[in-house]
Parts: sequence; structure tokens; C-alpha cells
Amino acid sequence: MHLISHLMAKKLSVFTRVYMCSVLILYGLSGTATADTVEIKYINDLEISAQYLAGDQSKPAILLLHGFLQTPDFFTVQRLMDYLSTDGYPVLAPTLSLGINNRKKSLSCDAVHTHHMRDDLKEINFWTDWLAKKGHKQVILVGHSYGSLQLLIYMAQNQNHGVDIKKVIGTSLVDIDYTVGEKLNRAQVDNANAMAVQKNNSLGNFQVSYCKKFIAPPDVFLSYADWGAQKIRSLLSKIHTPVYIILGSKDERMDQKWPDVLKKANAKVSLVEGANHFFDAQFEFDLAEIVLSTIKDN
Repeated sequence: MHLISHLMAKKLSVFTRVYMCSVLILYGLSGTATADTVEIKYINDLEISAQYLAGDQSKPAILLLHGFLQTPDFFTVQRLMDYLSTDGYPVLAPTLSLGINNRKKSLSCDAVHTHHMRDDLKEINFWTDWLAKKGHKQVILVGHSYGSLQLLIYMAQNQNHGVDIKKVIGTSLVDIDYTVGEKLNRAQVDNANAMAVQKNNSLGNFQVSYCKKFIAPPDVFLSYADWGAQKIRSLLSKIHTPVYIILGSKDERMDQKWPDVLKKANAKVSLVEGANHFFDAQFEFDLAEIVLSTIKDN
């Protein structure tokens, strides 16, 4: 366990930054133009999709997961896909369907949400199996924001994989209680649990993550919201694969204690001084460098 802050506070070399900028120019500002779109008929004729770059088959494949209600087109995820594929890594960036056929856009907070976390986890498992069937012998899981939490849940609940998962890298891992407010979130969770006990599956108006209005049945809400710090620490204790967490010191979705909480739970934590939840502006270069060095670190 270690907390890396002094290294991340340091600016990248001029050479590295020039190289990173050249990557942006090469790939364009609109995202990864060369990625293949994979569309597959899934359960009950639901069509799911992912962006895929084959890369160097001798390198581990990267499964890159977007944040809450988003898609791989979200700029933080697209930038990481660009950098990783430029370094030769095969990259698969799935779009979690959230129950929507061939979903292409982010899902609105105030939509009626009937998708459940367990279904997201099944889709993650499907895509790791898909990589194995494509001949990728090793996989590294990389998530952003809520996607980082989903990958941790997936790893804790699935100890036997059809592919060798070497490590998990979570960027901007959210503290659910802090994001909403611990008192409010615990009250919402208690209310939803009471509804579930009474077999009341009517729609409720909740807050989840950045969503101030999340319309969902209680079981759907609980699947996404009942993940406070204690449960995340418990998740980490069940994962035998190395877990790396990369956080920005200015991330508004965590408090100052969050890095130490994760460190004590056996995660290897890197803290980027000055970066926010999205690692935008100059911090996208820092994020790319740390993710790449973590992938290469044996």
C-alpha cells in the first residue's frame, strides 16, 4: 500500500507533453476515429455495443468502462482510449445498455430508471469473455468514476474469470455517501429498504451520484446507491487482483480522507495534485501517464 502524491504533483517533461499533444493532433479532437464498433445481439434480442481497437495482440487488452449513465464518448474515457491505443494496447470500451437497445447517448438523470446493477455486471462479464474469445489472454480493467466502482463490484463477486485479469485501475472512484451527503443517502437507503420489505415497488424520487432526480423502483435505486465507504472497503478486501486507484486532489466527489480510506483497504492510491473529477485541461496528460505506467508496472 502506498500513497503517491509528490510524483503526481510534479509536471510532466516538455518532451512528454509535446508527445501527448501530438497524439491529440494525430487522432483529432473528436475522439477515436479508427475504433471499430462492435454490435452484438445479447439477451432477449437486446443489442449491446462497444468500441474496439485491436492493437498489439501480445499486450494485455484494456477494458475501459465509462461513468454513471454515460457512454465511451465521454471525453475522459475517449482521451484514455486514444492514449492507450497509441501505445499499442488493444482497447475495448463497452457501452452499458442500461436496458436500452443499442444505446448511443448518455441517459438523462430524470428518466425513469428500470436498469439494475446486476445487469450491468452481467454485461461487464460478457465483454471480458468476448475479449477472451478474441484471443486476448490477459485483460486489465480500467474505469472512470462510477465505472471504477462497478469494476470493483464485478471483481469482488466474480472470483473465477474466463480470462486472466491482471489488475484493476480505478480513476476518480466515487464515495457515494459523500457525493450525495451521508445523512441524506443513508435516509434514502433506509426508506428504499422499508419499501422493499413492504413489497412496494412503486417509483421513488431519489438522488444518486450527480443526479438530483433519479426516478426508480427501490431495488434499482439500492443497487446503485447502497455503496458507502464501509461497503467499498469490504469490496476491496475480497479482491485478490491488484487494485490501483487514481484520484484528483480537487475532486468534489470525495473528501480529504478518501485517499487514506482506500489506502487502508489495500488499494494502491495515486493522488494528482490540482486535478478534478474529470482530469480535464492539463491534467489529462497526468492521468494518461499514470494509467500507462500502472499498466506497464509488473
